[in-house]
Amino acid sequence: MLTSTDEYRGQVIRKVLFAGSQEEVCHILDLAMKDLDLHETNKATTIIFTDKILDELDHFNPMNKNAQEWSNINMARIYFHRIKLHDTVQ
Repeated sequence: MLTSTDEYRGQVIRKVLFAGSQEEVCHILDLAMKDLDLHETNKATTIIFTDKILDELDHFNPMNKNAQEWSNINMARIYFHRIKLHDTVQ
């Protein structure tokens, strides 16, 4: 993992944008979350990490993205909303 969660977040977002499918988006995000767990990132940092990614994804303009990128953005947003929902239920 990179030294900064900001750098890592940027790397994850770039990978999401250039993913070839929605399954690949989920795989990228699964790996990112597992990577945070492997580095024993505390719960608060993980929540901030996911919230910042969601915030960045929400600010993308669909007019500036191609169809695949926009599909990937929406899949990532769904993925993180599911994580947040799952965490609130537990």
